[in-house]
Amino acid sequence: MRLFFGPLLATHGYPKLTSGRAGTTGWLESMGLPKLLGPLIGTLELFGGFFLVIGFLTPVVAFLFSLQFLGIYLFRKRLGKKTLSDYEKDLLYLGSSLALVLLGGGLYSVDHLVGL
Repeated sequence: MRLFFGPLLATHGYPKLTSGRAGTTGWLESMGLPKLLGPLIGTLELFGGFFLVIGFLTPVVAFLFSLQFLGIYLFRKRLGKKTLSDYEKDLLYLGSSLALVLLGGGLYSVDHLVGL
């Protein structure tokens, strides 16, 4: 799960810190959210995704992703998104994050090597 989920998140985070930075902050501002969230989310997704791939601090990183995707889900509900297709991907990410919080990094992870 880490090897699937981590790269997906990292590829979402990289543009938020580089070429897509202005677009991300503008999009957040248009919804009434602080534009500071753009670089924070980008950093979490890029580095957190990498940390998941190697299995470093897996429960902590996965918990932060759980908070992020719970927030996205709740915000979309507040915007009036009512069908499952409006937030299906967010729920998949939330479920994956929660699974990693509970399961940890597993046998083949940095966490296991250092005894976390």
